[in-house]
Amino acid sequence: MFREAADLARPREDSAVNLRSRKNRIISLFAFIEFCFIILIINLFIIQYIKSKDYQQRAHKQFRIISKAKIKRGTIYSRNMSELAINRDMISVWVDPSVIEDPQNIANELAPLFGCTSEKLLTLLNQKDRRFVWLNRKLDYGILRQVYQRLDMNKIYGLGILVEEKRFYPKGNLASHVIGCINFDNEGLDGVEKSYDAQVTSYYEETQPLSKDGKNRIIKPGVNDNEIPNYNHGIVLTIDEVVQDITEEELNNACEKCSAQSGIAIVMNPKTGEIIALANYPSYDLNLYSKTEDINKRNLAIWAAYEPGSVFKIVTISAALEEKVVKPSDTIYCEWGRYRVFGKTIHDDSSYGSLTVSEVISKSSNIGVTKIANRLGKDKFDKYVRAFGFGKRTNIDLPYEAQGNISALDKWGKRAMFYLPWGQGIAVTPLQMLSAMNVIANNGILMKPYVVKEIIDDQGNVIKTIAPQPERQVISSQTAQTVTQMMIGVVTSGTGKKAQIKDYQVAGKTGTAQKAGKGGYSARKYIAFFLGFLPAEDAKLSIIVVIDEPQGQYHGGSVSAPVFKAIAEKAMKLVEAHKVAMDDSK
Repeated sequence: MFREAADLARPREDSAVNLRSRKNRIISLFAFIEFCFIILIINLFIIQYIKSKDYQQRAHKQFRIISKAKIKRGTIYSRNMSELAINRDMISVWVDPSVIEDPQNIANELAPLFGCTSEKLLTLLNQKDRRFVWLNRKLDYGILRQVYQRLDMNKIYGLGILVEEKRFYPKGNLASHVIGCINFDNEGLDGVEKSYDAQVTSYYEETQPLSKDGKNRIIKPGVNDNEIPNYNHGIVLTIDEVVQDITEEELNNACEKCSAQSGIAIVMNPKTGEIIALANYPSYDLNLYSKTEDINKRNLAIWAAYEPGSVFKIVTISAALEEKVVKPSDTIYCEWGRYRVFGKTIHDDSSYGSLTVSEVISKSSNIGVTKIANRLGKDKFDKYVRAFGFGKRTNIDLPYEAQGNISALDKWGKRAMFYLPWGQGIAVTPLQMLSAMNVIANNGILMKPYVVKEIIDDQGNVIKTIAPQPERQVISSQTAQTVTQMMIGVVTSGTGKKAQIKDYQVAGKTGTAQKAGKGGYSARKYIAFFLGFLPAEDAKLSIIVVIDEPQGQYHGGSVSAPVFKAIAEKAMKLVEAHKVAMDDSK
């Protein structure tokens, strides 16, 4: 009986255990659900508040893109706003050789239009392992009709035409070394085209994004087409078109007349550093860049370094006057044209006894300048050579500028003081030399040279103006005026008489440098220099002329001074007629 009672009680106990177990499972389930809700709330908090910006950006990137619209490369203008570099629409023909049929017929039809052999085109058309090949690029737009007349483009699968822009230079040779050029991918290679490539580049990034759907299709334009400019930023040069043309013509005539190897002429505003004209001989047509010899493309005015010869005497005399080791009226014994030092003889072109410091410059005495420099001393001479800007780049806004070479100041020791003062043993660029002379014309202040005046938008509105940049005060205004008077004497009664100009007082300096080679200095190869500024009392223009290896007469006063005169006379007429805007502000 007791066993039966126990058996009857056991199911109740089992039910109680099952009930407790079920209750525990329910509690655990609700606890798990509650835990999940807590995790969800925490994650929602993180998403909504902590990482909201990050998710917004990710969503923005997923459904929005920043597009780039193709626009034309910016125009380059002269300071007269004449177009020097523009764009033309050209056609380029491409092919997918892997799918092309009847390549022989295509080659035969297109070869006469492309000016090449059908065999050359057939080689390109038969590259079956390639999916894209250019047959020809940037052809004149007028050829498009002829292509369609010869071939039914709509029925030839794998052959296509693209419209591309091509840079065109309306003036051909004019200012070619300043403007520079671009490659087939519209990237600047030289000149302003390279140094200002970012400003005139062919792409414009939209300020508003484009919307996309889930299949990456654009569903809403970001900007109105009217908001996209036709052209990128334009460049306004400091170059005056007329003065540039005059400079190139006179330089070319002179170099051809004396069968020179090369020539350089630079015209500047000495008070601002603006390059008004920059010419090299030989020159080249920018539209024929790929067909031009490399040597003709070099901007010798900033790339080539020469021994400056006697024009460097300006630096030596300026330093000596500034340090008050001499006065213009002091006399220097010039050894009657022969001065023996360190086992070598320094010569003058003529035999002079005693000359005043002013006469040392006007008659260009090597001996006189050497003795003046040795009064100055090596350390001070070194200081002024560097202060005038030699031994480092001027940082003109053009590529590939050379820094010259003044290492002889360190290597030669005392011996250097018997050669460097009259421009032997160092190398300077024509631009460095003209910039140094501008110190005299500009009351002792060295200005940074530059060729770009303004950056404008496609509507002609000025975005940025490049202001004149003074580098430093090299010598006092009084010293500059004293040296100016000495340089006037060079033109009125010294070696630079052929640079005299009616109605203008010219301050100038001649120079004739022997060319150095492996065997020493050549007795037959010379470089003729003349640099000067006018009007001497208030300089508007400064000019340097360099003729490399003239045949026959070779002195700077005979070869380069007449070129200076021809350029200066014509340019000053334009300045006086206000046809060349001269900004003297600093």
